[in-house]
Amino acid sequence: LYAELCRLSHETLFEASRSGASSLVEDLLMRKAFELNELVPNKPDEGEVKKRMLQSFQGGYVKEPLAGLHENIAVLDFRSLHPSIMISHNVSPETLRCSHQECMDGKNVSPDKDWFCMKHKGFIPVVLEEILEKRVEAKKGMKKTSPSDPAHALFAAKQQALKILLNSHYGYLGYPRSRWYSRQCAKAITAWSRHYIRETINSAEEKGFVALYGDTDSCFLKVPQKKT
Repeated sequence: LYAELCRLSHETLFEASRSGASSLVEDLLMRKAFELNELVPNKPDEGEVKKRMLQSFQGGYVKEPLAGLHENIAVLDFRSLHPSIMISHNVSPETLRCSHQECMDGKNVSPDKDWFCMKHKGFIPVVLEEILEKRVEAKKGMKKTSPSDPAHALFAAKQQALKILLNSHYGYLGYPRSRWYSRQCAKAITAWSRHYIRETINSAEEKGFVALYGDTDSCFLKVPQKKT
C-alpha cells in the first residue's frame, strides 16, 4: 500500500508512511500542476491559517436511526460520492463563481447558490477523473486474478491507495493549511451530498420503503414484506 502511495505522490517511503492524507494529496496535485502547466498556489502563512480555522461550514446529512431491531434491510451506497460530485459539477477553486452568465443558472449551481464554470474543465476534476479511471482499472485487475496470485495483492494495494487519495480531495479543500484551500468549494460539495442523499431517501419513502438511517453517502431502507 505504501509503495503504491509513493508511486502516486512521488514521495519517498519515509515521507509517505509518515504523511497525512492531505500532504499526499498536495504532493500529487503539485506534480499534476507541473504536468498540466498550472500555477501552484503559495502555502498560507500562520495568520491566514488562523483565519481559516475560525471558519466552518455544514457537513454531510445524517438521519437519526429508527430505534429497534429490523429485518429485510437494503443498503444504498453512493460510489465515491464526494469525488463524483466534484467531477460532475466541475468543483475547483478556479472554476468557482465564474463570470459566464449561463453558468450562474446552469447545472453546476449548488444548493447553497455557489456556481461552477461549465465551459472550462477545472484542474482538480481533471486529476480526480484520472484517479477514478485508474481505480476502476485496478479493481478490474483484481477480479481477473486469483486471490492466490501475487498480482491480485498488487491490484488490491493500488486500488486502495487510489481510493485514499480520491476520497481525501474534499477534505483537502477545507484543510486550513492547504495550498488549494477553498471553503466555498468544500461547502458546495457537502451541500450537494446532503441534497442527493435526501433526494434518495424521499424517493424511497414515496415508493413505500422505510428509511431507517442515513449517513453522508448511504442510507438503510427497510423493505416491506410484499416488496422486492
